[in-house]
Amino acid sequence: MANLSELKAELEPFRNTLVLEYFNVVRLVDVIESKDDYYWVYDGDKGLILSSCVGGWFPLKGFIRQEDYDRLVRVWNLNHDEKAN
Repeated sequence: MANLSELKAELEPFRNTLVLEYFNVVRLVDVIESKDDYYWVYDGDKGLILSSCVGGWFPLKGFIRQEDYDRLVRVWNLNHDEKAN
């Protein structure tokens, strides 16, 4: 399994952007370490979500049309206190 610095390097280009976590659009916040596992930290509809790094996320920015991504960000930012970019 990857170490924390490798996971942070994977996250950094997509920090604070919208990603797919399973079937949910969430804002990618961080990656943290506990004594048992590493966790992706997402901002979702019900607040912060911790999800084991055994699972993953799919970036949206740069992988879907820019105007579609911009629309997602606009809708996200209307509905959340913490803004995505």
